[in-house]
Amino acid sequence: MAKVRQPTQRKLNYQTLAIGVNLTQAGYVSLPKDLSIVNRYGLASTTRQGVPLIYRVRATVWPSALDGSGYTTQYGSGGQNKEDTQTTVVFLGCQNNWVMLEAAKKWHRAREAFFRRAGVTKQQRGAYAHEIRYNFDGTGQTWLAPFDGDGAAFTGGTWDMSVLADSQDSSYQLALTGTGIDETAASAATYIVIGDSYLKSRMTVPVDSNLEASDVPAKYSHLNDLLVSGDDTRKDDTKTIAEGEQDNPPYDQLTGSETGHDITEPVELGRVVLTPRGGLDGTQYFLEDDNSTFEARAQTPVSFMEGSGPRSVVMDVPFGIFEIKGVHDNIGDTNAFDDALGVTVELLGIKEMTG
Repeated sequence: MAKVRQPTQRKLNYQTLAIGVNLTQAGYVSLPKDLSIVNRYGLASTTRQGVPLIYRVRATVWPSALDGSGYTTQYGSGGQNKEDTQTTVVFLGCQNNWVMLEAAKKWHRAREAFFRRAGVTKQQRGAYAHEIRYNFDGTGQTWLAPFDGDGAAFTGGTWDMSVLADSQDSSYQLALTGTGIDETAASAATYIVIGDSYLKSRMTVPVDSNLEASDVPAKYSHLNDLLVSGDDTRKDDTKTIAEGEQDNPPYDQLTGSETGHDITEPVELGRVVLTPRGGLDGTQYFLEDDNSTFEARAQTPVSFMEGSGPRSVVMDVPFGIFEIKGVHDNIGDTNAFDDALGVTVELLGIKEMTG
């Protein structure tokens, strides 16, 4: 395992998109992109051999906007239900397993073969084009921008996403999660989920592992199209699964035509919960005698309930790419507000994925 260069500027500040009363998407983060900005050299999601990198970070969510202005909506006010309000922020990433490890390595080899067959040398490619740049769950991903100490977004440079082409499609990008494609027939796609496409490019254990027939490798595998020219056997000689004595694999059965498999789904990397209380006007909210609801009172407080401060979580982020989701909610679902939150991400280290 090669030693991975560790950045020295490790702290990044973000502000999420608006967060409402349902768990909604609040931004996508690319740590390789943003750490490249503040360290002034190119970081990547993988090594130059295609091995995925795991970014270990501490993410801290602040109960306010990034500028410290606090919530713009008064909690438990205006005749609304005054039950305890809580904010939940969830961080999602791709799966950290052998499939994603081998998928990234194989797509790296396929990309190198793609350029090699076209006669494009490494010297003819961009100085920052050694590794694949992945989307999280689509194509042309829009990323949150990191903020500088004055509260303005860093200007940064250009972060071009990697583009590939094969005999079926003249242009597509690669994603870590999302919806797969049907590879049992020739198809065009704007993006391809690498784990899904990898499994469709290789022999897998069928439902009954004693049978030799399998629905995959898919006849029109884009990945094999890049790697193998004119080879109809579509056999993956880079990794095989040893067939055991059990007849049924303990994971979902993959076919070349289905577009939604377990491997395409994101997983939770971490979450934090905050419980802010009180209003912007300085009003303090107190438990009533039955300790069930809050009531605003002008007199001296007798049982003031403090809100929570910032909350942190340490998480391992495959490829250094993750999604943020959040929700503001209370028991009665009556607080309709959409305040954004500040999020600080501190890099703790980078290592290679082992699968």
